[in-house]
Amino acid sequence: MIQVIHGEIWSENFIELDQLIRDFQSCVRFSYCRFSKDGLEFNDVRKAAKAKYPTLNTRQVSDAVLQGQTHRAISCGVSS
Repeated sequence: MIQVIHGEIWSENFIELDQLIRDFQSCVRFSYCRFSKDGLEFNDVRKAAKAKYPTLNTRQVSDAVLQGQTHRAISCGVSS
């Protein structure tokens, strides 16, 4: 069963949220490049990403690395 939750965020200032989104997307791209160019394993990429992006918590880093790994698998046509 799939549940969809919708919400709205009301704020006068979204600077912190915008920076978090930029850091997360940058971490996804960084992870994709580590899988593609360096051929690293998941835990090695996660450790490198955690060191490079201290503003992201462990869950966010793991999610970004997983997205990078997924993008890598899709671009190569390989399931990991």
